[in-house]
Amino acid sequence: MCEKLVFYSLVALFSPYVCLQSVFGVLSAIEGCDAFADLDRRTDISRWYYAVKSAVAMNAGERQTVENHLKEAA
Repeated sequence: MCEKLVFYSLVALFSPYVCLQSVFGVLSAIEGCDAFADLDRRTDISRWYYAVKSAVAMNAGERQTVENHLKEAA
């Protein structure tokens, strides 16, 4: 059981979901700042950001597990 927990912890740690969540977290922290406006002007990231923001709002309170992410990734 312990090995399975360690495996899932490592999968979650290096999962693309963690990276995307980190990027979303940074962008949500600077939303409303000049840096976000500059990023919006110079890149196409805001389209992705607002799509993710909408998805997060729709899933607020939903329990997420590593198993669910692994099933989605497969």
